[in-house]
Amino acid sequence: MNEFINKIEDILTQLSELEGKYDFSLADKYQGDVFPAQMTLAVKMENLVHQITHEMCSTIAFLKEDIIELHRYIEFRKKYAILSECELLFLIDDIGGNMNIKKRINDKAIASNWLDMRKTILKDWKSDFGNVSFEKINSKLNVSSIVSNGD
Repeated sequence: MNEFINKIEDILTQLSELEGKYDFSLADKYQGDVFPAQMTLAVKMENLVHQITHEMCSTIAFLKEDIIELHRYIEFRKKYAILSECELLFLIDDIGGNMNIKKRINDKAIASNWLDMRKTILKDWKSDFGNVSFEKINSKLNVSSIVSNGD
């Protein structure tokens, strides 16, 4: 994944450099009134150069962040696959805590108690996602609908 992200970063750098070098100067080259539609076409050229440099760069940057987030989420869920979404929602976001969930978590945390497990999970979550809630990431990635459609 790191190699892939590095390649994407290289593409972003190249697009940014192209934008800085050619965004307006390339379009300026086509301005004039030698034929009736020349200025209109020069503006179109400027817009296309802007789209392929600046707008594509922005789109790729957002998609890159989505890929990184998804990668982190998948790795996190693989590490804590023993726990359900409801259990993680309780442990990370402190939502939906009841005795039944606490008992299920405690049964799964054989070697330690659920409070120790919670500390470890919270530390790992914050390392990957900062202060963003499990619920928000889970919803953004639409995981619940993927799980329910997979049944």
